[in-house]
Amino acid sequence: TTSTTTSTTSDTVCATIETPTRKLTRVAQVQSSTGLQGSITLSQDQEDPQAETSVWVDLQQLPGAAHPVISTARWQIQSLPAVYTDYTSSDLPTCPPWTDPAPGLHPETCSPDSPASCSPRDLTSKLGPLVWNGSNTALLANFLDLNLPLSGPQAVQFPVLVLQLWTNATTSSGVLCVPLVPRQARQAEARFALATPAATAAAAASAPTASAQGFITFEQYSPAHPTLVRVHLTGLDQRVGSYRILTLPLPATQVHGPQPSCAAAAAQAGPVFDPYQQAACDVASTPDRCPVGSLSTRHGSFFGLDTADLVYEDSNLPLFGAASIVGRALVLEAV
Repeated sequence: TTSTTTSTTSDTVCATIETPTRKLTRVAQVQSSTGLQGSITLSQDQEDPQAETSVWVDLQQLPGAAHPVISTARWQIQSLPAVYTDYTSSDLPTCPPWTDPAPGLHPETCSPDSPASCSPRDLTSKLGPLVWNGSNTALLANFLDLNLPLSGPQAVQFPVLVLQLWTNATTSSGVLCVPLVPRQARQAEARFALATPAATAAAAASAPTASAQGFITFEQYSPAHPTLVRVHLTGLDQRVGSYRILTLPLPATQVHGPQPSCAAAAAQAGPVFDPYQQAACDVASTPDRCPVGSLSTRHGSFFGLDTADLVYEDSNLPLFGAASIVGRALVLEAV
């Protein structure tokens, strides 16, 4: 997807947040009669099967006497008949009995500290079992797996996530099979390639026009995960202060070609994006206490910098749902 940019002759720089794709992602969407529901997501660089694979676990046990309370689960990836990929998890055929994965290259040293010695399919040995603590029915966890290719000749064909559920150390409550369905990680990008003027007429008379260019990208794997933000901007001329997301998109003419005034377009895009109606906040506030669009308020401004290169996570910057930032205006403002 091509990201569009705009130009300006004011102290406001605008771009539109748009969506490219770069990750290979598979998701097991769990909805079981055992009362277990949620998702397990695997994601890896789609161009590099040797890269680390991120594993996110977001599982919830439903309350009720009809559901056994699960304490632990062993987990693995198996290549089961293709029929499993044609069903939803609530509609699957009966799961085959649990069988331990084939040993890896060096089973005697296989452990979370030595994942290359394990079978790529053996998640329990590489990452440890899934464990619910005490009365907490929610399990949120994330892992990095250095031996779990999602593409290439070593990747599992027709991959199905298999969970062996345990209510205690000696009692199993069954085996659950859920297909790992391909899904693109959601990404968005705002790209700048334009000129920003001096802050005042006097400064403009004594200094050349600076050029702000680069990009800000956003990446989120599911609504339950934080958004990873990457910033690479040059030519800031030590004057760019706030950067924020506005409520509305830029006007269509501003998106598709250079315009004389980004400030006027930004004014049309409305105030800072604040779908949850949060009060003003500062860098000491937690992200959920700030308007979604107030990026520099909670992550710091670029003032005093010529170049900005940084990476951070934000738990209040959704790329999914009605509060998604995709399609809205992103502005840089000189001070």
